[in-house]
Amino acid sequence: MNFYFRISLKAGLGHLFRCVNIAKELRKKKIDSIFILERGTKKLNKFIKKNVSNVYFIDKKVNLKNEIIQLEKLLKFSKKKKFFLIDGYNFNLNYQKIIQKKVDKLILISDIPNSLYFCDILINPSIVDNTKKYKTLVQKKTYIYSGKKYILINNFNKKDQVKIKKKRNNFKEIKKVFISFGGNTNSELIFSSLNALYLSNFKNVKVYITISKDTKLKIPNKFRSQLDIVFLKEIYNLSSYYKICDLAIGSCGHSTWERSVNMIPSICINLAKNQNSISNLLLKTKSAFVFKSNNLKFFEKFLVKKINFLKEKKNYMNYSNKISCLVQKKPLSNLVNKVIKD
Repeated sequence: MNFYFRISLKAGLGHLFRCVNIAKELRKKKIDSIFILERGTKKLNKFIKKNVSNVYFIDKKVNLKNEIIQLEKLLKFSKKKKFFLIDGYNFNLNYQKIIQKKVDKLILISDIPNSLYFCDILINPSIVDNTKKYKTLVQKKTYIYSGKKYILINNFNKKDQVKIKKKRNNFKEIKKVFISFGGNTNSELIFSSLNALYLSNFKNVKVYITISKDTKLKIPNKFRSQLDIVFLKEIYNLSSYYKICDLAIGSCGHSTWERSVNMIPSICINLAKNQNSISNLLLKTKSAFVFKSNNLKFFEKFLVKKINFLKEKKNYMNYSNKISCLVQKKPLSNLVNKVIKD
């Protein structure tokens, strides 16, 4: 069996990362993965090739009609059973119908039920089970996998989990903080976060901040006097930082599940409509602090209040335990098994 992935980098790096996670799970079952996507930066391309042995780059300027011609030639190379997964927002219904005729199974990943879909399997990795909504948007024969049972993150590593739990249980003070607001650098949110840490009277705290490749931020000296700031450019493994940090500040996106696995108390902000379901879940379960106001002037005050609250070990452990309950064990292997069988 060959498993083809058509991923749109325009949709965001989270789409790429979750497909990489699926490919890793397929590798365990000795199933070959072929990634089809636009070229990214040199570092991103290197990351992709490191995790997936077969990569086919599509020209960014090519239209969908010409792309299909290229894909037809690519699909003819193998006589093995072909599964084709699409993850992106710019592949229309006609594209889906044509591809489905060329493969044994067409699989779509959709985050929001907002259009018609033509596929054999539809995956909705969401906190809310949207099966009823998707049934009105797909064919009767389409299998739908929706809800938190199908969150696309790496499976739990038992040894890592023991280490992480031990680290959280031994918490004494916040020494390392991870700040990330997604693929695009939001300097306003970054400076609000740094000022909140400064006003919380931290000393010698290490702060990791993800920023985009070409971003240059001038950090005021007052922050440097109390905070050891490290900028991370083009980082594709956030989990490795969640493991070593004591606090996370970021958006309510896909990385929420990585924070859950790593039991890291989090202060989040809702930055997009597709993050509503996650932010609502965090609020409902009280598993993280969520800032939902459109007025960013209050974000800094919100951060200071919550950071000082989490300094207390009792409060810290409470939120560490609550966020760890969001994701079920082995969601990815369960999903892959279903996709291969159905």
